[in-house]
Amino acid sequence: MNNTFLKYIGIALLTSLLMLNACKKDDNTITNTASTTTNNGSLLLEFDHKVGTAALVFNQTYTLNNAQVSINKMQYYVSNVVLTKSDGSTYTVTKEQSYFFVKHLDGSKGTVTLTNLPIADYTSVSFVLGIDREKSLTLSGTTQSGVLDNASYPGSEMTWNWNSGYIFVKMEGNVATTTTAKAFQRHIGLYGGQSGTDINNIKIIKLDLKNSSNVVTPAKVSTTVTPKIHLFVDVTKMFTDNYYPDQILSIMSGANSKAVADAYVNMFVVDHVHN
Repeated sequence: MNNTFLKYIGIALLTSLLMLNACKKDDNTITNTASTTTNNGSLLLEFDHKVGTAALVFNQTYTLNNAQVSINKMQYYVSNVVLTKSDGSTYTVTKEQSYFFVKHLDGSKGTVTLTNLPIADYTSVSFVLGIDREKSLTLSGTTQSGVLDNASYPGSEMTWNWNSGYIFVKMEGNVATTTTAKAFQRHIGLYGGQSGTDINNIKIIKLDLKNSSNVVTPAKVSTTVTPKIHLFVDVTKMFTDNYYPDQILSIMSGANSKAVADAYVNMFVVDHVHN
């Protein structure tokens, strides 16, 4: 009897230990699954257009290079956004979700919203001013979607009917050195062409997030805070010596377009970061 009793006791103890281990394994599995859940946040890029230090107002007259200049259109593409974290690593926004159209409207600012970003402190941002070569190459003979839709606005307004590819930056207005005003235009594109050996005006803009005292002010993306990076965009940087509206009315291709693109990389300055 004693041996039989002890045998039952041993079996009961062994069963209890097995059940306890099974419960511990289940608990670990639940914990590990929960720990891999990633929370994401958003970030705003705000483009505040200026003429020097003055606000850009359409059809208002500004004196540039001793000529009277007014602007009635200012728009461009921003794409291929990359964010740098405080630890030096980078996050590249998914390419197909990284094409944006920015258009100036009086009294408002152009805003780009980046979503589904990893939670982090970001210390710099870079983007292509225009459209990358790969996407430009797919334009011929096909219809794109979203803001790149070349069959409808805005894509239809940012493509040529005489040349392949997208217009990266489009500015239009009027200029007068006497009593007669003449229209001027800057339609800048060109991605190297089918061969890759033609003029390539694709520009990468990289901006460190620093305040006026040159101190880094990270954009702190979290599930509860959507930071805003406020950028000043001085449109006069579209011009440089020998390329002001009173000197050349129309620039759309060739070496002149390259000169404008080389100049407008300096349009963008970080004013502040709002967390």
